[in-house]
Amino acid sequence: MRGNGLKRGEGVARIGLREAAAITGVPVPTLSYWVNTGLIRPERAWGEGRGRRYQFSLLNLVEIMTVARLRKHGLPMQRLRKAVEALERHRDEVTRPLAMLTLVTDGRDLFEVVEGEAELAKVVRCHDGQGIFAIAIDELRRKIERKEVELAACAS
Repeated sequence: MRGNGLKRGEGVARIGLREAAAITGVPVPTLSYWVNTGLIRPERAWGEGRGRRYQFSLLNLVEIMTVARLRKHGLPMQRLRKAVEALERHRDEVTRPLAMLTLVTDGRDLFEVVEGEAELAKVVRCHDGQGIFAIAIDELRRKIERKEVELAACAS
């Protein structure tokens, strides 16, 4: 990997495009497309053209991994946007350590972030468990944190 994009500032890693791709497992061209179409909105962007640079937050990385998982289920871009919007509405919970969060979706209309097993069970019961799938956001967050540590160790 060219350059060490894992710069620590104010206790939070600042992650560039290539590092975000490495952490999330999403190819750089795919991630660039998602950014260029506005599906993923980096925490910070600067420069123009080929010199454009991005800084991704923990929330962005969770969004990227969530979109990648939903994309594997064949969800179109319009519905992926709904998932990202749901995560952004729950920004504080998504980035809070130890929060047990799950994104629940039917792939069409329902995109809800719930906390805890009781809330998850309630949503599943309300929809008779039919056609609903869930993504454990807290598990994605832990994977991101482990990958950051691995990349930082490789860079030093």
